[in-house]
Amino acid sequence: MNMSLRIKRIPIIAIFAALYVVITLLPGIPIIGGKGKIEIAAFLPPIYGLVLGPVAGGMASWLGAFLAWLLPPGTPKPWGFALTLPSISSSIVAGLASRERVKGFYGWVLSSLVMASLLMLWYLNPVGRMAFWYPTPHLGALMLLLISGKLVPKCIENEKTTPLALLIAGFPGIMADHMTGNVLFIYLGSSLLGLKIEIDEMAALFQAVLPISLIERGGMTILLLAFGTPLIYGLSKVGFLEQMR
Repeated sequence: MNMSLRIKRIPIIAIFAALYVVITLLPGIPIIGGKGKIEIAAFLPPIYGLVLGPVAGGMASWLGAFLAWLLPPGTPKPWGFALTLPSISSSIVAGLASRERVKGFYGWVLSSLVMASLLMLWYLNPVGRMAFWYPTPHLGALMLLLISGKLVPKCIENEKTTPLALLIAGFPGIMADHMTGNVLFIYLGSSLLGLKIEIDEMAALFQAVLPISLIERGGMTILLLAFGTPLIYGLSKVGFLEQMR
């Protein structure tokens, strides 16, 4: 990437980060069994990844999440800072899938590897092994990438297939965000939140909230398609997406 393109991305990253902060001012979804809320803004990072790429998109997403955590009405506590990280994985998964090749590797392959790594972290933990079927939708997202991920780069700039590209790359991005939050919770929840909960109780909690998680992530996917389709198609028509690649 040349220097002029890097400089050109800086104001775009700032604008996207500001949009993220604005969306976080909307009421979120309370975390059952924990503290804080799940931001509705979680539908934005996959779009950022698709538009800016995995690195710049991840930077825009994290900066937005960080500012929302740092500034009022956010509560700058350690657990809140940890929850700024899932947005990065979301942008990376979607951003990689949107690129034909990254450093000589197929983008959809790298995207699938990131998703698979998150799932591996889940199953390496005793909680994850007890709630072994909880990541069913996340495994579905991985399968979507493996089967259809290679279609995204060609579909993203076509008006008729933009929603399909958003779904193939964006849904896994949304589920990567979710799984990153889950992994953070089972590995760091006790220390950062001071939770006194046994392994079997935590596993039961995850299994109990799976239907809620499905509804929540389904809603975010709808928002992703409703907001992202006209945005990405419009940016493509003016040549912005091509400039960002």
